[in-house]
Amino acid sequence: MQAGIECLTQLLTLIEAMSSIPTDGATDGDAVVLREATELLQQQLIYNGQVLDAALDGLRAYKEGTQALAYLHACVHLAYAIMKMLEMWAKTKGRETYVRKRTKPRRKRRTKGHL
Repeated sequence: MQAGIECLTQLLTLIEAMSSIPTDGATDGDAVVLREATELLQQQLIYNGQVLDAALDGLRAYKEGTQALAYLHACVHLAYAIMKMLEMWAKTKGRETYVRKRTKPRRKRRTKGHL
């Protein structure tokens, strides 16, 4: 689990680095295409919400004394990378970002005859 969290953190760091490539006055079309690809990746990560859920679930799942501090460290870095990406996304787009709230599954009602 820790290795997966660290890989996801590295992916977010890579996307952040790719999005910081300047496209102003670029004569090379590759920089513009790369920038558009990173914006699409960021958009998919933000609006999908699964990465946000994974980061929060990793923090919630930590149990002191039974799990290593390296796991907690990896979870905190992932959460930080996500918050940083959200902040940069909001600044560049100049508008508010909305993320869907996860819906809780409904429990089935028990009938009076069955327990």
